[in-house]
Amino acid sequence: MRNNLTYKLNESGKEPNEFERVASNAYNVWVWKGFEDQADTVLRGDARGEEKVYSWIERLADRIPPGTDKVRRLEGFPCEEWNVWEIKPKPYRIAFVRICGKHILVGYIWRKKGKSTDSVEIRKACEKMVELIRKFMKEVKPCQ
Repeated sequence: MRNNLTYKLNESGKEPNEFERVASNAYNVWVWKGFEDQADTVLRGDARGEEKVYSWIERLADRIPPGTDKVRRLEGFPCEEWNVWEIKPKPYRIAFVRICGKHILVGYIWRKKGKSTDSVEIRKACEKMVELIRKFMKEVKPCQ
């Protein structure tokens, strides 16, 4: 993960295969390891956008911003079932989910295109997040 936010993942030193803990404070923030490649593709060299994206992810360790225009719950199946949210460092969107009260999993990024609705990207984000949540629960076992 960028900005040297990486921590040793757990006391045993065993690192999960697909997830990396990048920040820890009020919440443990975990990022899917494929997120950085996906972010590189979406950001396409936008240094300012990259700084905004990674600073927002880092902020999630302290708190999830309350119902503002910067955070919203994603609607539609399966997002509602798994309570998937998005943060909005404009013009980008980042999907995340809170797991077991203490862990936040970040797993999908896309770029908002003008005033269009993001329905296709939201559906992709929801499907990817559900897949990642299942892997995360199996690999990290955060609720134990």
